[in-house]
Amino acid sequence: MAVLLCPTLFARAQNTLDKAGLGAGVNASAAYSFRRLSSSYGGKSINIRRSSDNATQDIGFTAGGELDTASLISFVGANSGYITTWYDQSGNGVNLTQSTAGNQPVLVNAGIINRENARPFARFWGFPHVGYNSLVLPSAMTTVGHVSSVMKFATGGYGFLLSSSGSYNWHSNPGVNLFYTFASTSVQNAAAWSNGSSYSPLAMPWPASLSLEEVEPQTPSSGTGWDNIGMDRGVCCHVISGGGGYSELLLFAAALPTASRLALETNQLSYFGLVTLPVTGLSFTARADNGKAYLSWQTATEHNSRDFTVDHSTDGYSWTPLATLPAAGNSSTPRDYRYIDYSPQPGDNYYRIARTDDDGKTEYSPVAAVRCTTAGQTPAFQLLQNPVSAARLSLRVNIPVTLSILSMDGKAVWKGRLDAGVREIDLDGCPKGLYLVSAGGTTVQLVLK
Repeated sequence: MAVLLCPTLFARAQNTLDKAGLGAGVNASAAYSFRRLSSSYGGKSINIRRSSDNATQDIGFTAGGELDTASLISFVGANSGYITTWYDQSGNGVNLTQSTAGNQPVLVNAGIINRENARPFARFWGFPHVGYNSLVLPSAMTTVGHVSSVMKFATGGYGFLLSSSGSYNWHSNPGVNLFYTFASTSVQNAAAWSNGSSYSPLAMPWPASLSLEEVEPQTPSSGTGWDNIGMDRGVCCHVISGGGGYSELLLFAAALPTASRLALETNQLSYFGLVTLPVTGLSFTARADNGKAYLSWQTATEHNSRDFTVDHSTDGYSWTPLATLPAAGNSSTPRDYRYIDYSPQPGDNYYRIARTDDDGKTEYSPVAAVRCTTAGQTPAFQLLQNPVSAARLSLRVNIPVTLSILSMDGKAVWKGRLDAGVREIDLDGCPKGLYLVSAGGTTVQLVLK
């Protein structure tokens, strides 16, 4: 009897990082965190070495997906705990490791877990010209299309987003900017964001406090190679020093779709406390219907909240304010808010709510995306600015119409016939607030400041 022997092929299952806000099909190259990033991941977060006897133990997660700090402290006790392995949660098995005790970053210092913004934080205590802490890849990763890193570097110290023992690909300008002119062309010409705000890479600020740093290199397979975090081009000067380090590090082989990047960004900013909101329990949704975008949001409570600004974007990068609505100020009961965009663009439209408190602090909601499959009819008019702050409204009239401006209680404050073209209406003397501009079947909400 003939027996056919076939080799067994093993393939790793890709874990969707749903706990970080991503959907199926957005696959990470590697994912390191002290929280569970994927419902599919059944492994541990780290392997820790305790200083008392050099024993090691894997530390996993609680039922809620947080680092199991009770088990961590039970194992380490009043000693210090050093990371020997930071496990990859992507499903690719690309673990970061360090077998040399003196080069391991510290997570527990004399029985106290290192934290930033109340979240566990790995500190790297390298010393230029002397030594370094690092965690090393099993082999160099040469293609990076997107990196999201929650990190902090010491004031007056050194640090790098990613590190390479053989090149200056990700080189920083210590204490000033996250990147320097020694960085590769691909990194210097990247799309980049710091705490959700877009930057030119060479202008990205030094993350002296816990920050979310995102970079999408110009060419993912050129000048993006890295093989460790902690030590760049040798001990001399190029090490993370002063206790800088990481809470989370996610890598992808290609630039993320805009909606995915924004979803991940919102998740990380919220989880790591990098935004402080003047309202709590805010939910925000958007839907498209018959060429219009209907936006609604609700707050559970509000404290000294001043107003909400509706921002619009067609690419997820550049934002334009559409309208500003007054907030409740202080409220302990749910409040509902609504806005209609009567003229969204054909295709993808992105919306977010900017929430501003009485102190002028502004933070942003998660981004909601809608797709408008048809442009609908050409609107009778378009506002050329909104809000209006100089009591003079400029608008483009597309067809001759009779236009009315109504207060929110339905009273007409202006009405007249307008021919096609760019027109201005004097609203001097009208109280500040919300108005409706209506003509030819088109109605737009106007904010008079």
